[in-house]
Amino acid sequence: MNRYFYYSFVMVAMLNLMLFVPAVLIEQRMTGAVSSMLVAIVLGTLTGYAATAALGRYPGMGIPEIFRLHMPEWFVKPVLALYAFMFFFASSFALIAFTLLMNRVLTPDLPAWNLLLVLGAVCIYGSTRSSMTLMFMLEVTILLITPVVLFILFKGIRSPDVAWNAIFTVAQYVRVPPTLKSVAAGTFIFTGYINLAIFNRLNPPNFRLKGRWLIPLFGSGILFTTFFLPIGFHGTVAVQRYMFVWTQTADSMTMNFGFIERVMFLFLMIYLGLTVLYTCVGWHQSIEFVRSISKKYQYEVDFNKTPKANWWISCIYFVICIGAMFIWDEGLNMLVAEIWLVTRMFVEQVSIVFLFLVCRKRPPAVKGAVSS
Repeated sequence: MNRYFYYSFVMVAMLNLMLFVPAVLIEQRMTGAVSSMLVAIVLGTLTGYAATAALGRYPGMGIPEIFRLHMPEWFVKPVLALYAFMFFFASSFALIAFTLLMNRVLTPDLPAWNLLLVLGAVCIYGSTRSSMTLMFMLEVTILLITPVVLFILFKGIRSPDVAWNAIFTVAQYVRVPPTLKSVAAGTFIFTGYINLAIFNRLNPPNFRLKGRWLIPLFGSGILFTTFFLPIGFHGTVAVQRYMFVWTQTADSMTMNFGFIERVMFLFLMIYLGLTVLYTCVGWHQSIEFVRSISKKYQYEVDFNKTPKANWWISCIYFVICIGAMFIWDEGLNMLVAEIWLVTRMFVEQVSIVFLFLVCRKRPPAVKGAVSS
């Protein structure tokens, strides 16, 4: 089961390569972003280690079950509702942001909600599947997408159009003190471990996560590439002109492979699949948190017939996204992204510290763990 944790980590790290994290960091490239990334690597690694160490003491259990072992019900219910909202908002925000991006680049003559109808229908179906099925979907998607993304990044780094002097110029601002907004953006790259909140239920007894040194290694590589490569292509000043900077960066790359000559279209198709997968996983976990608010709920990591509650909750999420699309635009997108990144970081850090303190107690025998 080790590989499923890293699939989740890679999914979140690669998704933020395209969305709002690069824009936030590049906006502060000369006012603290470089030093903030170094802080984010340390902070993201420590919280990743703490979260996996804590949840590793309770294989076969998710956050709802762990909290109910140690905390009163009046505390557990609102916390689970908060987590349900956090997972719903993060995944829905990514879906809406990417829909706006696709509409702006590929279908500017059509209303954005038309595309959201199609993507939302796919997300409804995916999020209502069992946790086991979603892990299989995650594995297949990541194994197909990751080599292509890494190949594109490698081609970008090796491109003769990269101005390394611009990269070195911005890197010299490492002496500028870090900022809260940039640290929050940088730590988002490392938050794949948070998906263990529900998917820890799939881990078998005596499960031990191996290879955690990959967390800082892969996260740092994605984070630095996210920030420095667009600067190398567009320069230290012009890079701030683009809201979706990685779309323009991908469009600056070319490949001599016939119909794949323009990298942007390949990049958008890859991230279309990645965004839908991320939304399916996020909505699924939010559904599980909502249903776990009831103490009588008995979770199943795999089932043959989809519960009606899953359909109802996911449809409500879809309706909320459709409604939000009518008031959403790129300006609001960036404003909400900055507020969300900071809020998420504080909620996540407090949750991990609390979880780590709770899980230091001797865990009871775990029942109903699923074998790998």
